[in-house]
Amino acid sequence: MWIASKYGFFSIVKKEDGHHVRARVKRDLETLIAETGIEEPLQQWPAADYRYRVVVSAQAIPALFEKLGESIDYSNFKSKIAATPTQRDKEHAYYEIWRVMYGLQEDDEAYS
Repeated sequence: MWIASKYGFFSIVKKEDGHHVRARVKRDLETLIAETGIEEPLQQWPAADYRYRVVVSAQAIPALFEKLGESIDYSNFKSKIAATPTQRDKEHAYYEIWRVMYGLQEDDEAYS
């Protein structure tokens, strides 16, 4: 699962040892840990696709999502990113994701 939040961009996957909350930018995962109270250590996997990660139990996932939900204090995500100094460098990437997904929406409507 990909999550784009005001704290950063994350991927969450389930592996044998737990749920890996992964980030490409260390600062994003540090912020998420601080804001959500995750108590597991931040790990660095230099050869992995997502270099930074924290491994949590399945029981930690609902609390993580609750904190992320509570953090929504904006009416426009891309504007929030533009106004957040630690996230502003992702604005272009999020716009590209928006553009591609909008194109899929337009294609879907053409075939409906």
